[in-house]
Formats: sequence, structure tokens, C-alpha cells
Amino acid sequence: MDMRAGSGREGGGEGDTAHQWMKWSEAFANAHSPKSLALLLALGVATGLFPLCGLEIAVGQMSLRMVGSVEPSFIEPAQTMWLNAALLLALNLAMLPFELLLITPFTTLGAHVMHASAPDITSKMWAYELLRHPKEMKVAMMHSCVGWALLLPFLVGGLFLVLVPVVRILTQKIFKVLKD
Repeated sequence: MDMRAGSGREGGGEGDTAHQWMKWSEAFANAHSPKSLALLLALGVATGLFPLCGLEIAVGQMSLRMVGSVEPSFIEPAQTMWLNAALLLALNLAMLPFELLLITPFTTLGAHVMHASAPDITSKMWAYELLRHPKEMKVAMMHSCVGWALLLPFLVGGLFLVLVPVVRILTQKIFKVLKD
């Protein structure tokens, strides 16, 4: 038994934490190429912008399962699946302020595509209007989902193209530092 001072657990030194971090990062890196990691990041950002608050996490997990059905490395080892789900959750939460800002533009786009009139409200008034006019706001929510769905391929594709070289460079640098 290796009890280090101040650790309060067996073998609980900083070296063990670094070893555990290296083990998890290697498992994540072995499961993903820079392209698949860039796709995962792009999906996390895009699903984090889903206009119905609270549902973006479910949409993110469904998209992860759909990508996993095409590319099994996204969900096959349980460890990798949980890491992917945690990364998607973190990205979804990070996108929340942008999601709230983009609700009105998504609604306007969806209303124009469906040849309907867009509600004349700002992002701040959504909750108030939802309580006052629930029927009209349900239609507005549908319009915002349509607007998001129209922009989704462009958002994921654009982010993917930008993130592939960035992820490639970052993974090379990170693993060079971790190996040293």
C-alpha cells in the first residue's frame, strides 16, 4: 500500500492522476481520427444550437447514435461512447447563450420558408409570449425548428471543414506534450 501524505487514498499521487488522464486521452484518440473528432465537435455545436431549450441534449444524443450507426467507432467501446456523450453535453451547454440569441433568426427563416408571418418578438420576449399566446408560440417554435434544420447541413459542413485542420494540429501538439 502506497499512502502518500495528504492524498487520503491508496496510490493517490499526482503521477496516478496523470497516468489516468493519459489512459483516457489515448482511448479517446485511438477511437477517433482528426476527421471524426472534427465531426463530433461540429455535431456538438450544431445540436447545441437547437432552438427548443432543454431538447438540444436529446437531439445531440440522437445524432451521436445516428452517426454511430454509420461509423461504429463513435459508440462501440463503452468508454468511447461515454466520452463522446460527455463532449456533446459540454458543447451543448457551451452553446446555450448562442442558442438563445439565434431563436428569433431561426423563427424568421422558418416562417419565410413556410410562407407564414414571423412573430414580431425578440429573444427576451419568448417566455412571456409563450405564456400569453401558447398556440401561436407553438407554431413559432415549429418555424424555428424548420429554420434550424435548413441551416444544419451548412453549419455542420462548414464547421467540419474548418475544424479538421485545427484538430489535426492540436492533436499533434497535445500528444507531443503528453508523451514528453
